[in-house]
Amino acid sequence: MAMTNAEKQRRYRARLREGARPVHYRRAQDRRSHAQRWREAVASWVQLQEHYGEWQEKLPESLQASALGEKLQAIAELDLEELLLNSCLFCRKSGLLSRIKLPSKVMEARIM
Repeated sequence: MAMTNAEKQRRYRARLREGARPVHYRRAQDRRSHAQRWREAVASWVQLQEHYGEWQEKLPESLQASALGEKLQAIAELDLEELLLNSCLFCRKSGLLSRIKLPSKVMEARIM
C-alpha cells in the first residue's frame, strides 16, 4: 500500500531529526558559449524548416489549403538561413568558423 503524503512528510522529518542530510541533485552545467548555443539553435531551426518543407511537399492536394498546409508554408517561408549566415559572420570574425557544421544549403549560399 502506498504511503500518504502525511506519512511521507513524517518519515522525512524523522530522518532530518536523526541527522540524515537531504540529497540535492544538481543539473549538469552547460559549458558552451552563448555564440555556440545560438549557432546550434539556428542550425536546428534550419533542419526543422527543411523537415517541415518536405512534409508540406508530401501533403495531399486536399490538405494544401488547410490550416496545417498554411502553417507549414509559413514555416517554409521564414528566412532562417540569413540568421545562420549572420552568426557565421560573427564566427568568422571570432575565428570559430572552422568548428561549425553548416547545412549544405547554407554552404552553397555562402559560396555564391
